[in-house]
Amino acid sequence: MLGQIRAAVDRAVLETTQVSLAAATRAFRQAASVASSVGDGPSEELPDRPDGERRVLERPDGTTVRVHLAGDPDGPAVLLTHGYGLTSSSWNPVATRLVDAGARVVTLDWRGHGNIGDDDGQVTTTELVGDLRAVLEELDLTDVLVVAHSTGGYVTMATLVEHPEVAERLRGLVLVATLAGELLDGAPQEELQLLRTSFPARLLRNRSLRFLLEGFAQGIELSSAVSQELLEEFAQADHGVLATLLHDLADRSYYGRLHEIEVPAIVVCGTEDRTTPPAHARAIVDELPAGRLVTVDGASHLLNWQRPERIAELVTGFDEEAVAVEEVAEQRSALVILNPASGDHEADDTQHAITLALGEADVTVDVRRTEGEGDARRWAAEVAGDGSVDLVVAAGGDGTVREVLAGVADAGGGPTVGIVPTGTANLLARALGVPVDDPQAAAEVAAGSGVRPLDLLYLVDRDEHAALMVDAGFDARLVRDASRQLKNVLGALAYVVAGLRHTVGLRDRELELELDGQTHTVRGHSVLCLNVGRIGDTVVVDEEIEPDDGQLHVGVVQRSTPWHVLLTAAGMVALGRDAHPNVEWLRGTRLRLDGDEALQLQVDGDPAGETPVDVELLASAVEVSVPTGSW
Repeated sequence: MLGQIRAAVDRAVLETTQVSLAAATRAFRQAASVASSVGDGPSEELPDRPDGERRVLERPDGTTVRVHLAGDPDGPAVLLTHGYGLTSSSWNPVATRLVDAGARVVTLDWRGHGNIGDDDGQVTTTELVGDLRAVLEELDLTDVLVVAHSTGGYVTMATLVEHPEVAERLRGLVLVATLAGELLDGAPQEELQLLRTSFPARLLRNRSLRFLLEGFAQGIELSSAVSQELLEEFAQADHGVLATLLHDLADRSYYGRLHEIEVPAIVVCGTEDRTTPPAHARAIVDELPAGRLVTVDGASHLLNWQRPERIAELVTGFDEEAVAVEEVAEQRSALVILNPASGDHEADDTQHAITLALGEADVTVDVRRTEGEGDARRWAAEVAGDGSVDLVVAAGGDGTVREVLAGVADAGGGPTVGIVPTGTANLLARALGVPVDDPQAAAEVAAGSGVRPLDLLYLVDRDEHAALMVDAGFDARLVRDASRQLKNVLGALAYVVAGLRHTVGLRDRELELELDGQTHTVRGHSVLCLNVGRIGDTVVVDEEIEPDDGQLHVGVVQRSTPWHVLLTAAGMVALGRDAHPNVEWLRGTRLRLDGDEALQLQVDGDPAGETPVDVELLASAVEVSVPTGSW
């Protein structure tokens, strides 16, 4: 039976793509007919709607909202909202149980679904948000538990984000098999351009919608009669006016804003849901301040039909369920410290990519956005000190990463540090092999099993940390003068231009180095204090220098011809190596650098004042996430 139903649905999708939405409706009816004719399962039918009162609410735009009230008027209020293509009757199996349990149950029918049209020829999220608010206000529902399936959950979350005052009426949320947008996630990339040419095209060719239809006809623990009823409901929806709603579901995402919903919530998903996969549920829970995830083993998208007893249990026991701690063996937790101002990334998109990837890895997530310098270091030190998380993810540029590393080091280590680079240079991420152009891929590395110790350089007199280098002299001036604007235009060639400015008049000076208590008086124009042998993608100073070798590598660069000095910069571009000539290398664990004249400093690629400076190596100060097998 299942194969025949799926074949009929596939024909429906194909006919829709080739002909029109009207033809699709006829095809869906044919699929429903197949479901009833080939059914060999139980003969159960959809339960009738509980006895109650029907009302029609008039809206200012001339449309109406149909609602149904059942159960004890003095009982705890529950509002049930349905998903795309269905009607309020899809909640009958749950509603009957809730009425029997003494609840006051309110259901509504979204416009465009069933036989409810829309005079202006389209249905948008904004209109549905208005309808939901009207139901709450005109029925004067307070202390109500909103139970929302699929698109109903999307509309509910949109309402709470756009109109936070609505939360005052709610006791809580039960979000069933839902999403907060991005319906096109998982659609074939080569089709996305075509999908964006029109609303019908998006509706017809979206693979997620195909999964939706398959979900309606899957027959997982559903009788043939119920499968037929599902397809009949879907066929009655006005898919022509709902095309705009599908557009909203694809492009109007609320991921990244769900932290604004301060309402206790249970998010329920089936492990076999292919329409709104469990990753959506995890991402929602990770963002909600008071969210809890409940998974239903073996269930698909139609949880309110497949597991009505479980949904009813969650509703009637909501107060206890919402505060219960989900028992997940060895579940990890993470604090994501996100700098919304770094680079040119979109903070909401980056946050969603991270929570999605960590959710897939069964990592619970708390996200904090920095507002100023010092936030990242302070927060990282707090969670490392109290042991409340297993992972701290630094989402930002090199400065944010350095602050997070410093905070964990301040607390004596503990959680692993993951890096999601969103800055301009992203030097440490490149050195460790972390993806720099894909936040989700970087977050997957953070959640993975690859971990490596990392030494840090500590500037004792400044209470600062470096992960890559502390350089003084010519190199620091070169970094200072290779401005961000110049690098944006010329890339690594900016260092050549900056080098040209300093070749004339470059001279050695007397330098005093105290390394592990032994004084060295030398002449040179630069001092390199390195923790890694590779800087970024192109500059390889010494491949034998490792970030966990427990050594501070100090190189004194002595004067040579301007031609050789230019090679220092050009080598970064043309040779893929640091081309410093005449370097004397020393090793140790603590350095004090001074001289007859102050030298400019740079720390991990950022200007950092002048000498003197004290640098101490902190061996294996933190552990960082790296791609598996990269070290």
